[in-house]
Amino acid sequence: MGTWWVLALTMAKAAAAAAAAVEQQPNVLFIAVDDMRPLFGFEDETIQTPHLDGLAQDALVLRSHVQYALCAPSRASVMFGRRPDTLRVWELEDNPRAWCEDCLTIPLHFKDAGYFTKGVGKLFHPVKELQNDPRSWSTPYFEGPDPYLNSPSSWLEVDESQTGECRDTVVRGHVTDWLSAEAALNEPFFLGVGFRKPHLSFAVPKQFYEPYDDVELAPNPFAPVGMPPVAYASYEVENFDDIKALGYTGEINQTLPDWKARELVRAYRAGVTYADHNIGVVLAATRDHVFWDHTIVCVWSDHGWKLGHHGGWAKHTVFAEDTTAPIFLRVPGVTDGRGRLSPALVEHVDIMPTLVEAALHNNLPLCLEEEDHDACTEGVSFYQVAATPDRDTHKTAVFAQYMRWGGPTGKIMGYEMTTNDLRFTAWVPFDYAAAQPIWDLGLCNVWYPVRCAFELYDHAVDPLENRNIADGAMDLISSVLMPQLRAGWRAAVPAIP
Repeated sequence: MGTWWVLALTMAKAAAAAAAAVEQQPNVLFIAVDDMRPLFGFEDETIQTPHLDGLAQDALVLRSHVQYALCAPSRASVMFGRRPDTLRVWELEDNPRAWCEDCLTIPLHFKDAGYFTKGVGKLFHPVKELQNDPRSWSTPYFEGPDPYLNSPSSWLEVDESQTGECRDTVVRGHVTDWLSAEAALNEPFFLGVGFRKPHLSFAVPKQFYEPYDDVELAPNPFAPVGMPPVAYASYEVENFDDIKALGYTGEINQTLPDWKARELVRAYRAGVTYADHNIGVVLAATRDHVFWDHTIVCVWSDHGWKLGHHGGWAKHTVFAEDTTAPIFLRVPGVTDGRGRLSPALVEHVDIMPTLVEAALHNNLPLCLEEEDHDACTEGVSFYQVAATPDRDTHKTAVFAQYMRWGGPTGKIMGYEMTTNDLRFTAWVPFDYAAAQPIWDLGLCNVWYPVRCAFELYDHAVDPLENRNIADGAMDLISSVLMPQLRAGWRAAVPAIP
């Protein structure tokens, strides 16, 4: 046998081994969307999301619970698999690396497992150097320009042929170009893609506005009866010139004129359909380059968004409209053809262990009370919910929080717990330096100018959270709900089968 034949046979064996390795380790397509509440065509015919609707046929779809209805804390919880108090991320400029320097991110788990990792768009919140975390990515990060970042108007129909491409269009093109160039990649990849819309401002290509000539307004435009003022927030939208001109400041029960509210709802829906289009192009490019049969797809949004619900716009509360956001999980050979919308109680902090189990067949350990493991997680994999068609149980409760400034002497944190039946929130003093709640409610009026308060909503009869019934349920709160809330997420972890 000639030397050339031996060399050819050796190369063929090496190529076959590389191909087998790729098939054994599936690619991961990880797509984040900014500010997208659960709003899809398969649930609501008035919204056009054909690509997400198609993905839903092959995916587990969840109305998941975010840990904090603000970009930086929510994204940190997803990307690091830890909760806001652990990471000490409560505001936009907080950097989780300051407190969790050696913690593994989702892409770093995959990079350490031999994956090529690439990040595009908005994944981490872009604070300091966190977005282009050199430990997480195998190649320089691509964020993309944003020509409409400082738009004076809350919404804008963009003619991209005249004014240039929107950032998400640029991001989409960069991703499809990379997928085309890497069609022969001999190692599995983790591709993270972050789309900005439907985040404010709603600067969206004009064709995505066309389906929405008529939109409905929120069915509950006023604050809940009995709501404590500390629970309320509506800001961001008032920073735009067209909103300022109306005198809107976001006060409780201050509403926008119906015509302006309809403009915003229309613009937000255009942003959702634009995001759906961008996702569809990326999914199609993945199929075109023969990656589809061995690519896990995870699509998620960092939190929900109020569209005039309770009179509010944007996020910044623990109302269900803000703490609920979608997750789509498609696992080849597991969810294909068996897509479903599951009522399982799932949290965004569960995404990291789920992807690690689905792709790497590794179960991440839960973090201990006293942190001792850089690769642990404070979430729990929901892979078995995806893999078991009739399984719709996961956790017994899910948790979120939001911080308020309590004036010059302190801060208040709203700790929220949602079960299958209710949502309970305790607004309590918060020790910022120690990153801990102060559960001694007797101190509330001594140290803090903002009064501590409770919220309790019975979702069985009040799914829109229009009536706070806490004042009439203090026995239940003191004997059952407060102990359960204080026990926290560890007490809600599902039993391992």
